[in-house]
Parts: sequence; structure tokens; C-alpha cells
Amino acid sequence: MNGAKQNAKYHTEAPEGTSAKKYPRAFFLLGIFGTFVIIVISFVLLPSCVEELGRPTDSQEEDVSLPFSTISKGTFSGCTTKQNLVIKTQEQWVKLWKKHTSTRMPQTPTPKVDFTKQMILAIFGGQKPTGGFAVEIVKVEKGRDKIKVFFKETVPPPDALVSQVFTQLYHIIKVEKSDLPVTFEVKEDRR
Repeated sequence: MNGAKQNAKYHTEAPEGTSAKKYPRAFFLLGIFGTFVIIVISFVLLPSCVEELGRPTDSQEEDVSLPFSTISKGTFSGCTTKQNLVIKTQEQWVKLWKKHTSTRMPQTPTPKVDFTKQMILAIFGGQKPTGGFAVEIVKVEKGRDKIKVFFKETVPPPDALVSQVFTQLYHIIKVEKSDLPVTFEVKEDRR
């Protein structure tokens, strides 16, 4: 009888031909339960770990190039000071266009822009003493925390034959609207 009580405390004996060790039933159940918990946790947590591994870190995130279209570009403008502008309202746009075209007769109508979807980025290179100078927006990138506008300034070589007239450099574009801050980065280009 003592042996029967003892067998009730333990899991069944090992099959014939194997070790005759007996394991307590509590350890056996704990092992099954523990294995089940580990499998469930693996299925729940593994997908999120794999997703995190595939996601770039802040330092790995790449900027996305934004398409843009040129509204106007040239060397004669009523805006004679060097400035970079971000225009997000129709009122600001009409005021800028009026000043920009103030040296033209007749003045051209303000180009249409949908300010619910787009914004204006403008570079004015200031007034130069001769021809041969230029500004051009070459790329717009949207990063995690800002919009970057890359442009080049062209300066003629000292011995270049250039027109002897004052010029006012500009490039005006429209691009997808964003609430991110905008920075302008220049690269000088010597011909």
C-alpha cells in the first residue's frame, strides 16, 4: 500500500527497457506548461522583433526626393535682395509675384497654385553687376524632421565675356505642401 501511495505522487514509470527513474508529476506538468508559454510568447513577440529589425534607425533613415515644377526662372526680377522664401498662402504669393514682376510691362498674371496641396519655394540671388550669374534649385528632399532645398549659384570666371547689365537672379518652384521647416543649402558653381 505504501508503494501505491508513492506511485500516486509520481508520474508513471518509464517504459520497459529504459531507465526506471520516476519524475514527480508537478515537475512534469510544469515542464509542459512552461513549453506552452514559451511557444505562445514566441508567436506573439517574434513578429514585432522582426519588424523592428527591418525598420531603419534614425541615423539610417533616408531622405525622400520630392518632385517639383518650375514656375519661373531667370535673371530679371523686381526682387533685388538675396533671399530664400517659403510661401504657403495665396496672399503671400500674390504679393511676391507682384514685386517679382514689377519691372515688366505689362505685368504677367499670378500663376495658379493650389495652396491646400502645394507650397512655393523661391530663391532670389540678389542683384549682380553683370550677366553670367545664375541660381538654380537642383533638388528638394523631405527628411524626418525638415525639407532640404539644394541649389547652385553660378559665378562667371573673371575673364568671361558677359553682358554689361544689372541682373537679378531667381528660381521659383512649387512642391508638395508640408508643415516641416525648410532649409536651403547652396553649392557654388564656377564656370
